[in-house]
Amino acid sequence: MDSIISSAVEEICSTGRDGVALSSLCSKLASSVEIKRVLWENLLQIPALQFRKRNRVYDSNDRLIQPFDDAEKLDLNVVAKEKLCDNFLGIYDFSLGGEEKEFHQQPLVLERIASARTNGITQSQLSKEFGIEGNRFFYLVKKLEKSGLIIRQEARVRTRGSGKQCLSTKLIHLYRYAKQLRSQEKFEVTKDEGTWTRGFKRRTYEEDILVNDSVPLMKAICDKLEEAHGKGYLCLILERLSDRYM
Repeated sequence: MDSIISSAVEEICSTGRDGVALSSLCSKLASSVEIKRVLWENLLQIPALQFRKRNRVYDSNDRLIQPFDDAEKLDLNVVAKEKLCDNFLGIYDFSLGGEEKEFHQQPLVLERIASARTNGITQSQLSKEFGIEGNRFFYLVKKLEKSGLIIRQEARVRTRGSGKQCLSTKLIHLYRYAKQLRSQEKFEVTKDEGTWTRGFKRRTYEEDILVNDSVPLMKAICDKLEEAHGKGYLCLILERLSDRYM
């Protein structure tokens, strides 16, 4: 049960200031009604959580939300309080700093990165969603990286069904979700073309993210080099390998 409660708190924190609907939370984590009820009883005992219905905040001791069935009918949202959210994002005893506008943007950017979890999100997509120009956005995320809150790693982005060349960008993860890549590995992102709106609640794009390991490519090249007997043959091999793998 402890693992389910821990997963529930993580799910709540990753949704930021909007929280998550109780019905949605329970459907993801619990299969039986009994487990849902036990989970709800435990969530009510966590002081760092808040229980909302539109603009109304319910006290955890309120009889209206004590029974799980009643709370689910109310369509309550479970929200992590600011301190718990900050701890989840990695913000502890220091200020994010920066200009006033930047100071307010940084937590929102962090929340968006957190919502992507292990998938991460590309720096170019983040810049579009928040409507911040590339250079300004670079400095914003660079500060978050220097603070140890996020990890930025090289990635290539290609659009599905498009003949356009791959674009180079950075794939960003919250520090706790970052993947450690080997020296020859790189993220490759394939995305669908679609519309997007500023603010991350109404995204319509989709991305497939994989780790592209270039070690097999390098091994294939080395094997072919060993077989090569002349410069002309060598150039032909390299050209064919480039067409096949690049």
